[in-house]
Amino acid sequence: MSTPTDFSAIESDDYSYLFYARSNGMIAMLKSNTVQEGNNTKYTATNVIMAGNTVSTSSPRISAVSYKDSSGNRQVI
Repeated sequence: MSTPTDFSAIESDDYSYLFYARSNGMIAMLKSNTVQEGNNTKYTATNVIMAGNTVSTSSPRISAVSYKDSSGNRQVI
């Protein structure tokens, strides 16, 4: 795994998500395996695969937001 160059973290439905930019510009994510953070918490690494999921390697800034839409569904962007 390459060293992250920027990151943003949120909580949604009591899970923790960490989005980060890899040194090649790809965006990846870590998601906690439990809603109870502690010494046994593990994180699953995943590539964020979607159109335009890269950031400029010269200015690798990312952000993440969690919210409920008008239907009450949790959204993470």
